[in-house]
Amino acid sequence: MAERRKATDEKIYRAAVIEFGENGYSNTTLASVAKSSGITPGLIVQNFGSKENLFRKIAIDINTRIQQELVSYSSTWELRCMAIVENTIKMLNSDPETIHYMKFYVSLITSLDTPEDVIKELLEMYHKTPTEKIVKDAQAKGDVLDGDPFTVQSLFWINMINTICFCFTYKLDYPPTEWFLQVIRKH
Repeated sequence: MAERRKATDEKIYRAAVIEFGENGYSNTTLASVAKSSGITPGLIVQNFGSKENLFRKIAIDINTRIQQELVSYSSTWELRCMAIVENTIKMLNSDPETIHYMKFYVSLITSLDTPEDVIKELLEMYHKTPTEKIVKDAQAKGDVLDGDPFTVQSLFWINMINTICFCFTYKLDYPPTEWFLQVIRKH
């Protein structure tokens, strides 16, 4: 029974990642997630409680994974960013479904309809990780522009993910990792 529940939750979760990533929070419904996953809307409510809870779970999971990954890289802004770009391309090439998680993350940090408490929770999580310090140190040294560290990091992720997704989708060569850093320095 537990294995069946886990498999059902995984189907819902994966379908929701795609739906939210493609359509944003407001334009995704439990009915659309249910249709994509082959599960009834009632079962989604039973397993996750609500659309907002499902969205929150995915958002927190993805952000936690990203923060954990960030911590594992070098402590300098430049080396960290380059490692992230290289790892993202590697993950996408080994598992093309990663593109859905990337699109979800872009939707999360660019959407004006993301629930306020989800944004607040993500900001709190961000400020509890070393990422904020690394971005501030890079700003102090002039490696990246001044501004809110969360905004700088978000700009990097949006630029990186959109560029990599575009190149992956249209089978183009990826730009060199240094290019991503230059974009952040200019903006």
